[in-house]
Amino acid sequence: LAEAGANVVMADIQKAAVEEAAHGLSGTNKRVMPVRLDVTQEQSVLDALAEAERNFGKLHIACNNAGVPMHGTRLIDVPSADWEFVIGVNIWGIIHGIRHFVPAILKHGEEGHIVNTASVAGFQNRRGTNQGPYSMSKYAALSLSEALEHELEGTNVGVSVRHIVTTISAQSSLSAGFFSSEVAAEFWICSGRRLAVARVPSKRPGATQLTSTSGAKATAMHRVR
Repeated sequence: LAEAGANVVMADIQKAAVEEAAHGLSGTNKRVMPVRLDVTQEQSVLDALAEAERNFGKLHIACNNAGVPMHGTRLIDVPSADWEFVIGVNIWGIIHGIRHFVPAILKHGEEGHIVNTASVAGFQNRRGTNQGPYSMSKYAALSLSEALEHELEGTNVGVSVRHIVTTISAQSSLSAGFFSSEVAAEFWICSGRRLAVARVPSKRPGATQLTSTSGAKATAMHRVR
C-alpha cells in the first residue's frame, strides 16, 4: 500500500516489532507511522485512530488483521482464559474496528474500504487439528464481514474478507505439529502484499471472493451464499 502511494499506519501490540516493520518500509515515497494498538481494548483503538487522523488526515482503508491461533487442544480442555483471549483478539478486534473505522471513513464521504482477515478455517473444521476456538472466531469474522457489506450497500465503503497464509506461518504450524503435511498442502500460500494491492477494492461488490495469487498451492473453495 505504501508503494502504491498511501500513507500507512502500522499497528501492533508489540511497539518495538511494529517500529522495526515500519522502518523496513522507509524507502517508499510515503510516510509510514508505527503505533501501539491492543485491538481487544476499545480505547486503544480510538487512540490509534485519533493519532492516524492527526498525522495523516482522512482514513480511507482499514485492515482489521490482528489474529491469534489456537490449535491442538480439544474444546472441553480449552481454559476459559484462552477462550477469552481468542475471542478478544479475533472477534472483538474486528468489532472495535467496525464500530470506529467505518464511521471515520463514512464521515468524509470519499471512497473507502474495510478489509477483515479471516481464514480457510472459517469455512471448515479439519479433523485432527483441534482448532475449534480459532475456527469459531474466523466463522465470526466472515459473518461480521457479510453483515457489514449488506449494511454498507449504497455507500462508498466496500468490504472484503480475506485469508492470508504465509509460507512462514505454514512452516511454523508444521514444525509445531498442528497440521500434517497433507492438511497443510491444502492451505493457500500467498503473498500478503500482492493480496492487499490487488484486491482493495474488490472487483465485484457484494460478491464472495476467494483470491489466490501466482504462489497459491490450493484450488479455490466455493461458498454458497
